[in-house]
Amino acid sequence: MRQTLISLFALFLAMLTLMLGSGHLGTFMSLRLKVAATPDWLIGVVMAGFYAGLVAGAWICPRILQRVGHIRAFAVFGAANTAIVLLQGIFLTAWVWLPARVLTGLCMMGMYMVVESWLNERAPRELRGRVFSVYMIVSYMGTSLGQFLLNLAPIADPRHFFIIGVLFALCLLPVSLTRAMHPAPMEPVHFNWSRLYKTAPVGIVGVLVAGFMNGSFYALGPVYARNIGLDVSQIAIFMAVTVLGGLLSQYPVGMVSDRFDRRTVLAVLTILSSTMSVALLSVSAATPLLLYATAFVFGGLLFTSYPVSVAHTHDHFDATQVVTVSAALIVIYGLGAATGPLGASVLIYLLGPQGLFVFIGAVGLLFGFAVWLRRGAEEVPVEQQEPFVAVVSTSPVINALDPRADEEQVTTLEEPAPEK
Repeated sequence: MRQTLISLFALFLAMLTLMLGSGHLGTFMSLRLKVAATPDWLIGVVMAGFYAGLVAGAWICPRILQRVGHIRAFAVFGAANTAIVLLQGIFLTAWVWLPARVLTGLCMMGMYMVVESWLNERAPRELRGRVFSVYMIVSYMGTSLGQFLLNLAPIADPRHFFIIGVLFALCLLPVSLTRAMHPAPMEPVHFNWSRLYKTAPVGIVGVLVAGFMNGSFYALGPVYARNIGLDVSQIAIFMAVTVLGGLLSQYPVGMVSDRFDRRTVLAVLTILSSTMSVALLSVSAATPLLLYATAFVFGGLLFTSYPVSVAHTHDHFDATQVVTVSAALIVIYGLGAATGPLGASVLIYLLGPQGLFVFIGAVGLLFGFAVWLRRGAEEVPVEQQEPFVAVVSTSPVINALDPRADEEQVTTLEEPAPEK
């Protein structure tokens, strides 16, 4: 395992650098728009563009990789990403930043795919579960640590654009200098959406709801923190501890979901996350330690609903379909994350800053009670549930490392397996 991780060090370093820049960029953009007196609802619309770009990239990027190869594609996506960030420093307007945010999401999807293709190619089958876990930790840690880069300069200072651009440029080096063979060309993945939903409706809707809630928080959480009076360093801590709570809760929640009916676990998670949304509304900036503790618990509940929904969906499919099902779920999650901030923006327009957590709480509560009431449907006995795997919602490519997957994978989902 040690030799494998050393051989993959350059890829992990590239991913860490990429996520540092991405984590910094997302929070910085929200705050920079806020400083420019942009309405909160419009900030939500702009930030949602990133996830729209990710979804578009799931279809566009594989064709680019097939045409020009992984290294050149990574260089193109990285250069474009850097240029887009620097251009945003010149044109400080939401209507320019919205298409820029879409393009950033598309470029990020392409970069994810390249790094994850190499991981899939170079990770031995017997170690892919541990490689998968290390990759998830690197992704979460990069996003969390990226928040603290906000402290390097005032929010209105253009140096933030240079810092993010430098990080996006630096992540090119480990991949561009690798002497490893190109990964195998990517093939398009096709989904039978209606059969996916008919086979595991709770899991599919759960992934969509997780996108609503997670995307809304990432897009507008920094704005809410600013509105309640936190300064930049406190906002960085607020966002970082929320993400860290999500990372540290993955395996404890996974162990619980392996021992109990996953629909019950999912219902409890979303209802509790709704409760913590209300708790966040009741905690003020005057008690920052209590606010951080509440945010940590909130993140632990919020960011585990997606992997539990994914695990419940896989309970209804066999191992040969793990990769294609997971790829479809990432697309569904992206659609939810792209539309969630729009819904939250409407409530923010009507209710003020509190509309963000009213939206998250309402969505989680409605879904949680709906799942609780239909626990008798699509039942999978606990002993037949697949083992929980903590997952990341980066690109469909990473799913080939999923330890639930069978060694011989299929690339289409023409006929999903019947319900177990």
